[in-house]
Amino acid sequence: MFRRYALICTLVMLVSLGAAGLSYAAPRSREFTSSCSFQVFLHLSQDPPATTDEQKFVNNLALQQVSTAIAGGVYNDVAESQNTDAARIARNARTLPTPGLGTFLVTVLDVSRPRAIQLANALCDSFVARVKAQRATEVDTRVKGVQARIATIQADVERIQRIAPASRTPEQNVTLAAQQRALTFSSGLIASIISLPPDDISVLTRATSALLRPGRDLETNLIIGGIAGLLGCFIVVLVGETIAERRGRNEEHAPRLEDDRVRI
Repeated sequence: MFRRYALICTLVMLVSLGAAGLSYAAPRSREFTSSCSFQVFLHLSQDPPATTDEQKFVNNLALQQVSTAIAGGVYNDVAESQNTDAARIARNARTLPTPGLGTFLVTVLDVSRPRAIQLANALCDSFVARVKAQRATEVDTRVKGVQARIATIQADVERIQRIAPASRTPEQNVTLAAQQRALTFSSGLIASIISLPPDDISVLTRATSALLRPGRDLETNLIIGGIAGLLGCFIVVLVGETIAERRGRNEEHAPRLEDDRVRI
């Protein structure tokens, strides 16, 4: 069966291997990679995370902050400061978490060695600046939310206190006591928010060099070309045998139809 496809398969393999060789021989642009790292460690209490679950939770919060920075336009910030295209930066940059508390590695790919270093450092600086701004906004929003609650509670307390103690209903006395406790709790909540240690949001390592990105070697190209050729040959054989089988079925049924017509 396979003899009839030997020539076709040979041609398919030659074409695939030839294409792989031409792809290797074609001129390729030299590309450089450069990396820097930064940290987003958000302090949620006075003590550092002690358990694995606490560390995982801190890292998840850091990942959320980085994702928010990307969605908020960190690439646009760098594009504007470096006079380049934001889509190109997003396409050639990778930001991945690394082992540690909220640590991330930024890797940039560019055809220019100095520009790869410059873009990597600009990205790390921009991530740090954006996350700091995000955290400041979050803390300010939390504090203002509690302050607004305190103002509302305080107004209710003052309203009840204007009523003479002897004239207050039992419900008013219970409400007054509860509101006074709520005031104490809310004041303590603001104190706990603003007394937390400052977040560790900073650049850990700066990009100082760029490495030439290794290109694909001839052996790898030929292996890929050979696999593609084998797949092409398999498809040719599969299609050919399917067509041959259908023709055989049609030829098998044709004489029976003629005999039936003669009998009629």
